[in-house]
Amino acid sequence: GALIGTYLPIPTITWVTGLAYIPDEYSIYALRNDYPDLSVYSISMYNFHTENLFSVSISYPNGLAYDGDDGLWIGSSSYDRYVYGLDMNGVEWTSFPTLAKYPYGVMTDGTYVYVLGYEDGKIWKYDMDGNTIYEDPFPLDPLFEVGEEHSYNGNLVWAGDGVFYQSCRDTFTIYEIDLNVEVAVQPDSIGYIKALMR
Repeated sequence: GALIGTYLPIPTITWVTGLAYIPDEYSIYALRNDYPDLSVYSISMYNFHTENLFSVSISYPNGLAYDGDDGLWIGSSSYDRYVYGLDMNGVEWTSFPTLAKYPYGVMTDGTYVYVLGYEDGKIWKYDMDGNTIYEDPFPLDPLFEVGEEHSYNGNLVWAGDGVFYQSCRDTFTIYEIDLNVEVAVQPDSIGYIKALMR
């Protein structure tokens, strides 16, 4: 949880509701949800310069993921609750409804798309065609508790090898979840969960 460094993108981007790292470009894509500016920006990790790549026509866009195969995924926390697949130019090539209430964090491991519902903290798993992998949410229960006045309005980031990170804006905490580790005291546990930083 130690802070490595900080920087200020030039120009500054506000109301960022999703981040995705694009290794081939050595850049971070940022989803801006500041109506009327609903756009995806590129932030160069060389000089921190920002560039508006394209606008999105998605209502309440929240959560951004890169699948490693020239595809971006964005969740919509509107009443309809959809997940959208876009190419790197912002052209929509697929979309599907999600049971997440309501989409906030989105991540992908390149094979599946995971969607976090900010209302109940449940994560739903889908294939790239929008088919639900489990009848129940994955994981079955929220990974941590928040108070009644809070919501699970964080983001998801896939780290690889069964490990991902989930942030919670209201508790100021980032959690690391390892799906490969079984916890003996909880036979039905999905894996090892720890709070990384507050």
